Amino acid sequence: MATITLYPTSWLYNASVIGFLEVIAFGEGSTVVEKWLKDDGSVEIDSRVFDSVQIGSRGFPISLKYYVEYLTQNEDENEIKNRNGYENRYSDLTAVLGDWGYRYARAMNRLFATNKPCQNLIQREDWLRFSFPDFVSSIPSVINRSANSICGVCSNYSSDVNFPYLSKNTIRRLKQFSEMHIHSLSLGPSRGEFPNAFWNMSHSFTICPLCTYLITHHYIPFVSIKDGDIFINHSSFKIMWYLNKFVKNVLGRSNAYKLDQILGLTLLEFAQKVFMTLGIWSIMNIEMVINKKDAIDYYSLPLYVMKVLLNKKVANLLNDIGEPIIFEMVISGNFDSLVELNHEVLKSVFDDNFERNKKRYKYVSRLKNTNKRNMQKISAILPELYAQIDSILKLREVKI
Repeated sequence: MATITLYPTSWLYNASVIGFLEVIAFGEGSTVVEKWLKDDGSVEIDSRVFDSVQIGSRGFPISLKYYVEYLTQNEDENEIKNRNGYENRYSDLTAVLGDWGYRYARAMNRLFATNKPCQNLIQREDWLRFSFPDFVSSIPSVINRSANSICGVCSNYSSDVNFPYLSKNTIRRLKQFSEMHIHSLSLGPSRGEFPNAFWNMSHSFTICPLCTYLITHHYIPFVSIKDGDIFINHSSFKIMWYLNKFVKNVLGRSNAYKLDQILGLTLLEFAQKVFMTLGIWSIMNIEMVINKKDAIDYYSLPLYVMKVLLNKKVANLLNDIGEPIIFEMVISGNFDSLVELNHEVLKSVFDDNFERNKKRYKYVSRLKNTNKRNMQKISAILPELYAQIDSILKLREVKI
């Protein structure tokens, strides 16, 4: 099986690869993608996803077919056909692709039209004449060509590739990062004001065809919260895959979580469901990328808190307790409060007038469930939780 191996680099590239993998998972299932993810952090993509399948009377790359269907998954073909005169505007497409051509036109407009994620990267004439699908199909055969110009994104493949079937303007945009017009991201230099904005003392750098295509998927793994759009970045595609998957699970339960709660709950799910040992350097590399309207920001939890949350025993104990206040104590690093809470819980169990006296308790009054049975459960788990946290911190020699 021929494969294309990718290694993590910048957060933009990493988000692009994860977005591409989400599209493949949409088409073939997560199990297929998860077999490609390696323990060394790389991903080995089966190059067959760039092969062509027959749609209507022409071949169409598998990965782009999935992408079109991903972008139009909630729309009916008849609905698309009757929208904005699609039936008349895209009759040439449907003559070749059948009614699926309406999906193709809709997806390309959603991707490359003005104010869309990759506005104007691919011109309308290029996807109407099927030059863009041909470009995608050719990727495995052109990226390994030796050349003097190496891709400034992945540093692996040649960017010195020509495509005679694409317009000159399109080729320029495909090969120059500063020409890509990635909508909504505060990236790239201002050629007039900051001509040396990049590390190579130039206004831009060249990109290989594979990275160009991958970057059209950059926005997919981002999820929206009140602070902006977020993506969990790391130095391993395998870890990123699961972390971003769990972020969506967390936000599916509530969209009112704060940044530390989102990241903390995501790490708990990761620890519970993914059997993987993380070294200290891997843990340090977990960060949340926040795409705001006018800036890119970053957020991460303190290292000692991440070590605690990524411990499977701690994760299971916190899940068994199920009390937000206890989780907040842990992600804030306020571990001594667990001892104080346990004293209050034990006292409340033997307080015959607990309901009347509840407000006198500093921490117990903030518990979600204060019935006697649950309090007895908490009093049994808290000492074990604290002892486990204490052993982790002492073992790792982390000072708090």
